Amino acid sequence: MCRTSRRCYAALVAAVCAGLAGCSSHGATAAPPAAAAAVASAVAPAVAPVSPDPATASDLAKFYGQHPAWSTCDGMFQCASVTVPVDWSAPTGETLQLALERLPATDPTHRLGSLFINPGGPGGSGNQLVRAARDIFSAKLREDYDIVGFDPRGVGSSNPVHCLPGPQLDAFLSTNGTPQDAAQIATLQAADAGFAAGCKSESSTLLSHVGTRDVARDVDVLRAVVGDAKLNWFGFSYGTYIGSFYAGMFPQRVGRMVLDGPLDPALDQGSLSEEQAAGFQDEFNRYADHCLAGGHCPIGSSRQQITDAVTGLFAKLANEPMDTADQRVLTQSDAISGVAFAMYDPTQYWDSLTTALHQALNGDGQRLLGMADQILDRTGPGQFADNANEANLAVNCLDHPGEDTVADAKAALPAMKAASVVFGASFAWGNLTCADMPQLNPPPQPGPVPATGAGPILVVGATHDPATPYPWALALSHQLATGVLLTRDGDGHTSYGHGNDCIDTAVDSYLIDGATPRAGTTC
Repeated sequence: MCRTSRRCYAALVAAVCAGLAGCSSHGATAAPPAAAAAVASAVAPAVAPVSPDPATASDLAKFYGQHPAWSTCDGMFQCASVTVPVDWSAPTGETLQLALERLPATDPTHRLGSLFINPGGPGGSGNQLVRAARDIFSAKLREDYDIVGFDPRGVGSSNPVHCLPGPQLDAFLSTNGTPQDAAQIATLQAADAGFAAGCKSESSTLLSHVGTRDVARDVDVLRAVVGDAKLNWFGFSYGTYIGSFYAGMFPQRVGRMVLDGPLDPALDQGSLSEEQAAGFQDEFNRYADHCLAGGHCPIGSSRQQITDAVTGLFAKLANEPMDTADQRVLTQSDAISGVAFAMYDPTQYWDSLTTALHQALNGDGQRLLGMADQILDRTGPGQFADNANEANLAVNCLDHPGEDTVADAKAALPAMKAASVVFGASFAWGNLTCADMPQLNPPPQPGPVPATGAGPILVVGATHDPATPYPWALALSHQLATGVLLTRDGDGHTSYGHGNDCIDTAVDSYLIDGATPRAGTTC
């Protein structure tokens, strides 16, 4: 979850995160940060338990009592659709269809139920994640659970939000996101206003109803229609936000829940942006050290030189986009997106980033533009694989309103730059996108999610996760009344399914046997 360089997509669960295979355990969890402890005791929860029970409400019976017609699709998978109200406060009004896909349990005799999964984003497709389930989830999990994904409302095949045609969206995403003067600020504001106008024109009915609180209500219907008394949930990145909100709204219905790479729901938009900027900077510093450790780093002979080279490249591209071999240009926003993309997966992308940066510094932006294409799901000039960019901004602007004026951006710049010399400015100006987007009245407020009454919830955090920094995992694990923290000491975004046997074994043991790791376990 982030709003920088027009869109920083934190849903890359297919990325391979580097980690340590060893596992250590300590006798107690770390003390919660003072700020998190203060928030938990002084601020109202972000969400409250839903009352009365919607499953027993007469006007919701038609939603909770559905029987999806599953049909074979994509080979060994099954697909279905489920109806939910557009506006949960007016359930007799318009409805929408949620697209589901599942991989049935391979050992039906020992089936434990359904395991709902979400890859993050916002904007990530749960159906696409199901199709990758055999590469991510262990054979034992797939034996015991139906792995069920869904495209959240406004995403993919579930009444997708649309804002701009492909070429216009491409231009919007490539707009200079770190303006230096009044003219550049005006250009950025015009681009943001055009995006918002397009969203309102193309998706007006749904646009105010794609927030995470609405998605959590949808999830409870999905749980009911697959016949599970409690929800088993595995959320990555933004998927942890859906999971934690569900736990706060339906604590008695939480079964086994894993929150991998979590957000901290108690932070406001400014704090989220500043801490995420610091997380990306931490990972960039570690990338620079990795480049230097190879003996010859072609982009600098010290961390400072590498930083100066990259920030200098960004500054030059702001005024002089770079030609590439395929007749496109590398803009500053695309360059920032490409560098940010590599931070998600050190094993797969750090060495590629070094090559891309070296070439860009010598006038060839093709490889760095290719990395931007990957994070933006861009398949060609003005072409995108899905609506993830549009959904990402639509959901974030509803969930995290505020600090979206030029004055706010200017005021945030010093702290953002202090948090990240490489990415800070783009984070400061990124919030401007929401200035003209629909807002809820009253706006949702950040706060802790205690989820009192839920069973044990497993929170998984990596010490150098750029997109969801480790302090967020620590904070959420202490906000949740039954939170259990599992730590991976390593780089990259999210932890399960990326080759760390210690993490995978601990998570599988919890989901299959209900056994939580010892407090303080670090892998």
